Amino acid sequence: MEIKKTALIFLVFFLMQAIGLAAGNSFGVREEIAYLWGAILSTTAVMGTSILFKEKFSLCGRFTRCDLQIIALGIALSVVAMTYEQFFGASSDEPSPISFYLSSGSFFLKMTWLLCTIFLGPLTEEIIFRHFLLKIFFNKFNPGIAIVLNGIAFIAPHILQTSRIYAIICIFVLGISCAIIKIRSDRIRYSIEFHSAYNFTICCWVLFSHNYLQ
Repeated sequence: MEIKKTALIFLVFFLMQAIGLAAGNSFGVREEIAYLWGAILSTTAVMGTSILFKEKFSLCGRFTRCDLQIIALGIALSVVAMTYEQFFGASSDEPSPISFYLSSGSFFLKMTWLLCTIFLGPLTEEIIFRHFLLKIFFNKFNPGIAIVLNGIAFIAPHILQTSRIYAIICIFVLGISCAIIKIRSDRIRYSIEFHSAYNFTICCWVLFSHNYLQ
């Protein structure tokens, strides 16, 4: 049953992404706007499907020191990733997905894209990969293998956005980090916070270092 649920969630996620992009192309809008449509549609569909499945998430609760520690860890990992990029990714001619979407468009469009990247993206991806998929891996393999497989699977929705090896490595590390947090805490809320803090720090660095807010 869990496998069927996960397969359906993945189908809904990628289908809504495709519908958003197709609708954007049909209306002749820019690629970044079509991406936003896909992100909003996929998030809404995943949350709706989870409700239909009567899944229970520990998304809310009192903000504690543990939340602060999780957020700090997410920021720390993003700093490591940015440092890693300076040594291994700076010479690449291919712009990062974040740089691509933040380098053009209106201020409102940039802020909307940031909303998706910092909040909607982590929420959707953590539900899919750390709630549904990780549960399957964890039930079939030992924790170490389950975490690695989850990290590899996490690369899948991002591989179409970038082909840079260093970026794929960072995505893999983020995936296994979120999986470890979910397994150790048994709370999807913490992995969402970690993921959001990571994305937030990366986005802030790209915005201000390239002066994209103008």
